[in-house]
Amino acid sequence: MWGPVYSEYPLEISKPLDLGNLKSMDWLIEKEGSLEIIKPPTHSDFEHELDRRIEKIKNEIKNDENKLSKTDKKYRKKKIADLNKTLNENEKFRDQLIVKTESIRRFLWCPICHKKNNARKFSNTENLFRVKCSCNAEWGLRDCSSCERPYPFIHNPNILQSDHLFNIDNSFGCDVLAFPNGEEYYCSHCGD
Repeated sequence: MWGPVYSEYPLEISKPLDLGNLKSMDWLIEKEGSLEIIKPPTHSDFEHELDRRIEKIKNEIKNDENKLSKTDKKYRKKKIADLNKTLNENEKFRDQLIVKTESIRRFLWCPICHKKNNARKFSNTENLFRVKCSCNAEWGLRDCSSCERPYPFIHNPNILQSDHLFNIDNSFGCDVLAFPNGEEYYCSHCGD
């Protein structure tokens, strides 16, 4: 269940033409032609910023529509069409961003005790992440030293200290993402 969810990291979203104040968000990085959400946002200011931007565009459209009879209609109609296109792109981006930020917030739920953790418990480097819960469980993506692909893992120190690792399936069920080998794990891609 959790493996495919964790393997989505980092979450990608198409980039709008103008990022505006979103450039200053530390949870969002710009890539070539797209954006990546690299950690859960700690607040929802981005939603207010996008809503303000959309409202501003709607007001511009309304003002231009009111001026249609007073000035050059051809120019105004083109401007209104361009503004409507920008409006649609911004609304689509806002909706996609809300869905993706909700998706990355799922990473904060502990697969062991089922408690939602604070976004400050989330740490990331490159294309890997890790969350540590107050119950001492850890989960995220690790990098395989052999095949260099990230693989999902769940670590529960209470189970791993047991001599009965053959019971790990009884403890984790379908959430066994990478079988433990001491303090390390076997990569779910190459088995190393």
